[in-house]
Amino acid sequence: MGDISEHFSRRDFICRCGTCQNEFKISLTLIGVLEMVRTHFNKRVEIMVGHHCEEENARLGGVKKSYHVLGKAARIIVSDTPPEEVFRFIERIPQVQGLALDPVKKQVYLDVRDKAPHKWVIEGLHDLELTPEVRTKYNLGEPQEQLAAY
Repeated sequence: MGDISEHFSRRDFICRCGTCQNEFKISLTLIGVLEMVRTHFNKRVEIMVGHHCEEENARLGGVKKSYHVLGKAARIIVSDTPPEEVFRFIERIPQVQGLALDPVKKQVYLDVRDKAPHKWVIEGLHDLELTPEVRTKYNLGEPQEQLAAY
């Protein structure tokens, strides 16, 4: 039982830089999306990266208005589930506007930005736009119908 929601706790999202006193900011919309993922797969969702404080974001070379700093993004792994399968499910959630697959780290990045949707694959130091060719190369299939908004 989490202290934010049924399956998630503050400790899942705190900044891990070690200097900011475990700063914490999280969007309740993001929590709702993560609960949907947890319920759908009925497996543990591990938050690899949650919130970053401003200093940690700068140290990592992040953009000024990073969605991690705003508490609107997470990098996740779903236990015993291929990240491509996780990506395909999350892609159907209308609240998710930013979505990326990191096939090397076997992680999925998601955010609940207020801007136009953006999807990509992280390939080394490059981000590849999600074209039909990239979808095929990374086994992401065709986009499916979105789930009903919650």
